[in-house]
Amino acid sequence: YGTMTILVISTIVHYYTVPHLTLSNAIKQIPLQLDQAAETLGTSKWKTFWKVYLPMCFPALCDVSVYIFVNTMTTVSAAIFLYSPDTSLAAVAVLNMDDAGDTVAAVAMSILILTTSCVVKLIHWLFTRKIMARSQQWRESSH
Repeated sequence: YGTMTILVISTIVHYYTVPHLTLSNAIKQIPLQLDQAAETLGTSKWKTFWKVYLPMCFPALCDVSVYIFVNTMTTVSAAIFLYSPDTSLAAVAVLNMDDAGDTVAAVAMSILILTTSCVVKLIHWLFTRKIMARSQQWRESSH
């Protein structure tokens, strides 16, 4: 109770369905013949994972990581019951500031949360755009 570990586990369980469906759909788009070809050529499962599956699912993996980050920045539902003074969260701090009558500080903290989420999303967009241009050229040539 009150540890960062339990907060992380709670958040992962809370937001599990969207990342699971996103990554499942990304994996389903990969042809089964790639596994068969890799097996026929004697390639290990790990090498196939690193050279085929990870690059093909990279955009979905990046989207999932940003989804979890942005949602955890604003979550209060389970965290309000699990946090302790040692593991104070930004979203919970906003509630505590507002309850204490410090509305200006609560608004400032809310703006910091929003700004942080926007900066992370911008970094995600720039990073995935750069990586996609370099590693996903095969998608454009197949059309």
